[in-house]
Amino acid sequence: MSVKNAIIQCMRQLQSYRPFFISEDDLKFSLATELRDRLRRSNIFLEFPMCFPSQTNKIYIDIMIEEGGQFYPIELKWKTMPFPHSGSCNFHSKIAMSLPLEDHSCQTSFRALFYSDIGKIEHIKRSNCFPWGQGYAIFFTNVHACWSSQRQTKCRLDEGHTIKEQYHKDKQYTIDGQYISQWEFYSCVGGGGDGETFKYLTIEIT
Repeated sequence: MSVKNAIIQCMRQLQSYRPFFISEDDLKFSLATELRDRLRRSNIFLEFPMCFPSQTNKIYIDIMIEEGGQFYPIELKWKTMPFPHSGSCNFHSKIAMSLPLEDHSCQTSFRALFYSDIGKIEHIKRSNCFPWGQGYAIFFTNVHACWSSQRQTKCRLDEGHTIKEQYHKDKQYTIDGQYISQWEFYSCVGGGGDGETFKYLTIEIT
């Protein structure tokens, strides 16, 4: 099974029993566990450290897969808003309403971090320290404004937008390639209003 297909199947499997995640670490661990079950001959690392001669500090990759002698980096972003108290009474809604999810809204700074992840994967793939396969950046959120075009002017992620090099607050987010935002439905907790629908965006970096 290819790593790409494994990620797709893992997210579909997680949909069946984990309609949301309470933190980025929760998402990271859950995805890594599912990947391990599907890629049994692979090595899967969390917080994989890397050093480059031009940098004084290590960088860390959220999930690194070694499969068939090639390395596949995965970076994750989890950004949320608090669940609205919609009065819905299903089991997962009751759990969700009790969780104090952080309010990231759809701030440009958080979208910029995802742009940074894409550039980070492009950067490490240009190095010759490992034989590289594809890389993946995944953004998971229940903030409707992230996949809609409302109020997005910088570091846009709305459906159908082309992700490419961007400037924000005098900082350059260097991205060599161009990638199309194509969001996937993940789950609906409650009535499906803003904050109750989760989607995720997967960018493949070849």
